[in-house]
Amino acid sequence: MFILNIQNWKIVNKESYFEYILNIKDWQYIIKEYKKTRTSDQNNYLRGWVYKTIADTMWEWKDYIHWVMWMKFLVDNSKKSPYIKSTANLTTSEFSEYIENIKNFVSQFGIIIPSAEEYNQLIQ
Repeated sequence: MFILNIQNWKIVNKESYFEYILNIKDWQYIIKEYKKTRTSDQNNYLRGWVYKTIADTMWEWKDYIHWVMWMKFLVDNSKKSPYIKSTANLTTSEFSEYIENIKNFVSQFGIIIPSAEEYNQLIQ
């Protein structure tokens, strides 16, 4: 048995830990392309500006707006049964596309959502 020693969020006994991992079992290594997920700025813009603008205009709760947009734009039918993607797992470009889809959708109801640049200028 091996005891992992962690202090201040760091593995103290790294060498023996990796030796243990390499010698105790057979392992499979998977290398795949790293895809950067949405940024906190993108998420803040979505929740603090996009959803808020829609909710204020429609007199609805932001959580309800989130749920409606989530169901409209993030349902994935590529698997056996449909599931809803999490915004936390979207890449930065997928997240930007999601926001643009929302903005285009609500524009048909006369709701105009300012750009992320305008939002950033307001919060600074």
